[in-house]
This record gives sequence, structure tokens and C-alpha cells, in this order.
Amino acid sequence: MRVHQVTSQYLAEDDRLLLRINVSDQAEFRFTLTRRYAKQMLHALAKIIGSEQALLAEGDITSNAPAFDSPTTKQKIMRDPETKKAMMEFEHESAIAKADFEKKYMGELKNTPLGKEPILATGLSFTPHENQLPTMSIVGKDGKGLNISLSKTLLHSFYKLLVDAANNAGWDLPFGPLQVKATGDDENSSDKLN
Repeated sequence: MRVHQVTSQYLAEDDRLLLRINVSDQAEFRFTLTRRYAKQMLHALAKIIGSEQALLAEGDITSNAPAFDSPTTKQKIMRDPETKKAMMEFEHESAIAKADFEKKYMGELKNTPLGKEPILATGLSFTPHENQLPTMSIVGKDGKGLNISLSKTLLHSFYKLLVDAANNAGWDLPFGPLQVKATGDDENSSDKLN
């Protein structure tokens, strides 16, 4: 499904985030996220943002650069932590610049496939794809949910929206606009949350 708009807000009464996702066929998917779930989602998104796959996927800054014309050159550059960090920062800034955070959310949509009330998100998984970013799946305890094919702009936008909402909630999560690891992945972390 193609995502048209995403918004998140803090629900103080429930101490949860409300995530509303408007897709291209005028349907809206509504989820509530606990602090734990938001933290796991941010960790997974940060891991993807810092992955070599994300940095070297089609449509990135290296696509048309002659210096990156061979896989060996790309791999050598990706091994240098400072270069990788600089590329991540540039990718993040470029993706965020393409997103429209000023446009007002469309509002209530009548087509709500999961129901009018938001469902508590309990499952998060990512399905990898060769030479492109993964599909992110957000599901509730009943197994119903939404699969989202991530683009670079959508990946970075989701990350920014969640960081901003968590900060507004005062959750004090250890994530910020560019606080993603530039070196090796955390082997003990999981790309699934159940």
C-alpha cells in the first residue's frame, strides 16, 4: 500500500502515541503505540537507516556519482565510520527535506479497515527485499495490521515523526535526529517486536 500521509500525537490520558496512516485509496489505519513499542520501532528504524543496504539502495546520493561506480569502491567507503556517518546524515537531511511536515493532515477518513478505534500495535516486523528497503508490518494482537513498503523518504519521515512524538510525550528515549550508529549493527537486537 502506498502511504499518502502519516501523523502521530501523544495521548496523555493513555500515555500512548496515536499513529494515523492515510493510504492512497483514502483509507486510514490507526494504531496506538506504547513507550516500549515506540522504543523498539525507533531502534529498528535507526538500524535500517544505518544499514549499508539503506545507504546504497537505488535513488541515493551515490547512484549517479562516478566515484561510486563499482561495488568494491562502495564497500571500502562504507567501512570508514566517519564517511558512513556523513552519508547517513546527508541521507537523513535529504529525505526529511523531501517530506512535507507542514501540510495539515487530511482529517477523519470514513474508510477505516481496522475499525474507527485505534488498535494497540503489538507486532512489528520487517521483510527484506534485494536492492531496496524492506517492507514494515505493524500489527495488533489479532494479527490485523498494515504492510508498508518503505522508501527512503518514508523511512526517515517515520523516524522523525516518532522521535518528535516521543519527545513531546516526555518519554526520554535515547534517540534523536541523527543518533543512529555509523558502525556495526547491534547483534543482540531484533527486527521483530511481539
